[in-house]
Amino acid sequence: MSRRIVSMQYLVCILLVAVASSPVPESIRPLTKAKSSGLFSTILKANKQVDDTVHLFEGDIVQTMSLENALKDNNKRWPNGQVPYVISSQFDTYAKSQIQKAIDRYHAETCIRFVKRANEQNYINIVSKDGCYSAVGVSGGAQELSLANGCYQYVGIILHEMMHAVGFFHEQSRTDRDSHITINWNNIEDGMAYNFDSYPSTYIDDLGTNYDYNSIMHYDQYAFSKNGNPTIVPKQSGAVIGNIADFSTIDIQKINKYYECSGRGNGGGDGGGSCSDNDSNCPSWAASGYCSSSSIYYQFMQANCPASCGLCSCTDKDPVCYNWALRGYCVLPGYDFMEDYCPKSCNLC
Repeated sequence: MSRRIVSMQYLVCILLVAVASSPVPESIRPLTKAKSSGLFSTILKANKQVDDTVHLFEGDIVQTMSLENALKDNNKRWPNGQVPYVISSQFDTYAKSQIQKAIDRYHAETCIRFVKRANEQNYINIVSKDGCYSAVGVSGGAQELSLANGCYQYVGIILHEMMHAVGFFHEQSRTDRDSHITINWNNIEDGMAYNFDSYPSTYIDDLGTNYDYNSIMHYDQYAFSKNGNPTIVPKQSGAVIGNIADFSTIDIQKINKYYECSGRGNGGGDGGGSCSDNDSNCPSWAASGYCSSSSIYYQFMQANCPASCGLCSCTDKDPVCYNWALRGYCVLPGYDFMEDYCPKSCNLC
């Protein structure tokens, strides 16, 4: 074998290693797993400062309705999976970047789309008051999602509160929870036992999923503990609860099933994943080039003009697209084919 051929093989190997180790785009990168549990205890610590005028149950849920689970009421879903929001100017650059990371995770893994509010009547008002809390599902008008200084340090807490906002209660509220966890009632703070209620299937819809110890919506072992001892013990040996880092696989499945879509950029799903424009001006905006990924209006057009932008039938042309996307091919120079070949995995839908 000639020296030139050996050199070429060496160069190819170097290029393959470089591509495989390339950073994954922030918008599709799963968040780093936490080294320890304790998400909900962190939320409860922050919520000790919440004003008495804010009525919370289960620790961080604003009580704007009866205890009927929003998952049983489709009117509590955000139409087409689009969640209008505003962010308070009181947040600094770091806090806003943390909120954006959480939004990116929803956009990467689910069909939920957080869109900046135009003039929508119902929307989420992300503020920094005392504590971390949210209403469940659409409550009407401007509904507060609070992220105090002790909340937004963990993107997992933001994911948790946003998952309340899109329609979910805590995992240990499930009807079947006593088959999977033990509640140590004697360790719970006096007067706080009601936060550990479970609900019958007439109120709670588990969407056909298995009980999820790793859910971002599960209390940790020491939630509401009055003596430092566990209030919740998993019955499965070795199971860890209190995920503070990222969605679990089942979290993602549940969100997409509730909104009747397959996720990863397929658009919201009211009535089985319909896809249509939200504004009569969409065709002319599309003709003006606003659908281009280089346009400053690109994200707005994705959310509001999917039909005019040709995103309604957005699919990958090869099952390997998702793995390519995780390796960073969507943004690497020389991989422009990904935009046309793997639009779904590149989060372009």
